[in-house]
Amino acid sequence: ETPLFDNIQSFTTDLTSVDASIYPNLRIHLNLEDRTDLSPLQLKKWLVEYEQSPEGILLKRDTEGLDSPITKQEGEPMTTNFTFWNLSKKNFSDSVKVNYVVTNRNSATSFPDSLLLKPLNPNDSVNFSIDIKTLGKVGTNDLALNINKSDQSEVHLNNNDMRLSSFIEIESDQANPILEVSFDGIFILDGDIVSPNPNILISMKDENQYLYKEDTTGFNFFLKKPCDGCGFERVAFSNPAVTWQSATETSDFKIDYTPKNLVNGMYTLQVQVSDESGNESGTEPYEINFEVINESTITNFYPYPNPFSSSTRFVFTLTGNDIPDDIKIQIMTVTGRVVREILREEMGSIRIGNNITDYAWDGRDEYGDQLANGVYLYKVYIKQNGQDITHRQTSADKAFRNGFGKMYLLR
Repeated sequence: ETPLFDNIQSFTTDLTSVDASIYPNLRIHLNLEDRTDLSPLQLKKWLVEYEQSPEGILLKRDTEGLDSPITKQEGEPMTTNFTFWNLSKKNFSDSVKVNYVVTNRNSATSFPDSLLLKPLNPNDSVNFSIDIKTLGKVGTNDLALNINKSDQSEVHLNNNDMRLSSFIEIESDQANPILEVSFDGIFILDGDIVSPNPNILISMKDENQYLYKEDTTGFNFFLKKPCDGCGFERVAFSNPAVTWQSATETSDFKIDYTPKNLVNGMYTLQVQVSDESGNESGTEPYEINFEVINESTITNFYPYPNPFSSSTRFVFTLTGNDIPDDIKIQIMTVTGRVVREILREEMGSIRIGNNITDYAWDGRDEYGDQLANGVYLYKVYIKQNGQDITHRQTSADKAFRNGFGKMYLLR
């Protein structure tokens, strides 16, 4: 024991100079003496006057997570609500600090954080929320909070603590993402012809709406060129022909690959992607073969279906790098009378590779009148910059004679 005041003669003594953090307990000793009558006065009472500290209490604003764990998917936002109430007649002189920690039982890892509440007046309360990040916390998680821990004087601190055991159960994302690969806006078949300067779009769709892929980790794609002994070569993201964009709430993760001036031959593209949780798009990489032909050629136009009853479209294959600027299909009777002309503008979009026209002939003439059942001839005229385009031969050319094809209208 250390004497702090000695030989006190007055009836009132100020103790505010005593540092309570150094001397949390005080002992008072009184010595009474009467040398004359030998009958000293008797102590009636000690009276200690003090200014009371504030007193707060931590409360949960709802019962969510108290009876059973709150279930969330990894990456899903999580908010839980509390109230801190000053139930005393003394105000808190400064902001009140909330310390909280989420502990993941699976990994035995703690994630501490804190926030500040406004100073509270007597009998005042403040509602506050804690936002918990669920990423990296798969499994069972506990939540522990304490308020005003050794910051400001308070009557009791045991009611400022709260521990919520098994508060959150976070489920991992185990679904495989969906990979899509298109060439010039089209999903091609294996071995299809594409432009020597194709726009290859690789996109990843993920069913997890909370975890957005924001980097290229786990994304790899390779190109195999048409040469003897050539193997797959990884296409680097530093390649100037490659651009990419992160996934957002409204768009998928996308990679744009635009190689230039590919030489003739058969190429193979190989792609493997994984989502933010590491789930791959497939057990094996996606592969697609495509052919490049630099020479501008076009096949005959084939009606599909043929014979037809309600409508027919025209199928053809275009190679090279240029789209013809002038195409006309003349449909005529077997006597040579033209009954319908279909112009380039009516056919819809045309691309390098296999095409089927958006336009479908419905068996009507130029005036909209229905034609009779029977055989009709058709001939296609194609120009690019005023020049004819080389015809590309196919096994179906035997159905044409002198450039004329046949179609059958049957109702």
